[in-house]
Amino acid sequence: MKKLLQLLPWRNPSSSKLLKYWRWRSWRYGSRAAANLAYPKEELHAFLETQKEELFQLLDLHLKKNEIRLILDFGCGPGFFSTALAEHFQARVTAIDPIRRLLRKAPAHPRVSYLLYRPPHWPATAQNFDLIWIRHVLAGIPAAQLPTLAQKLTQNLSPHGKLFLCEKTGPLTPEKGDYWFQRPASFYTQLFQNIGLQARKTQNELGEEVTLFLSK
Repeated sequence: MKKLLQLLPWRNPSSSKLLKYWRWRSWRYGSRAAANLAYPKEELHAFLETQKEELFQLLDLHLKKNEIRLILDFGCGPGFFSTALAEHFQARVTAIDPIRRLLRKAPAHPRVSYLLYRPPHWPATAQNFDLIWIRHVLAGIPAAQLPTLAQKLTQNLSPHGKLFLCEKTGPLTPEKGDYWFQRPASFYTQLFQNIGLQARKTQNELGEEVTLFLSK
């Protein structure tokens, strides 16, 4: 396995090489590819259920649920949170991801539409989302590509819309030879400073710092 990983075409952080890595990872691990593999397979479901409860509690403190009608689940993977978002907010959810194999594993729901995202080509989605949900996605995208992506995301927010972000944070790490890039919380608040993104909570996941952000 170690030799195979060394041969994979993702040793430098280009979009195409990273996508090849995630396609391989989805083939190798199935739905677990979209999660931290340090979690034992038998514990992943319980962890995700706990995450839903914790993250939704945070959102409920700052959002009016009856105003959330359209949600974008960006980087949805196999839909870990897509249907839960639709149920919790009684809203329509557009869930997009660049890995077709993961989308095929996502659960069907009458208010959830799954779309393939081919970076940098944005899929044909509704605009003016009331909530954009991004959980453990941006850390897998090279920093040079994020300003354009951030602009596209904020353009798709409604005037009163909120952007929620959950990412691993900490001291900046070099973007070489890896598929996941650690950045300080200030990196993300500056990236989305035009919508007033703020760090709302910091927590620990398997010994790693994770920060929850929400725009004003």
